[in-house]
Amino acid sequence: MTTEWEKCLNGDLYDAHDATFKTHKAQTYTFLNAYNQTAYDSGQARHELLTKYLGAIGHDATHAVSV
Repeated sequence: MTTEWEKCLNGDLYDAHDATFKTHKAQTYTFLNAYNQTAYDSGQARHELLTKYLGAIGHDATHAVSV
């Protein structure tokens, strides 16, 4: 039997209220809350959060540019 998550990944109709999606939404909310509370110039902290959540990112993905 195909899970709702698999249906989503396959581009099929799926139940967005499935427990799997609720879990993903809660994890995303927690991550975004933590990320948005870091200072813009805290590149190392932001890089660590992104790497933890996404697995890997480019070296300069959180580089703060002075204007």
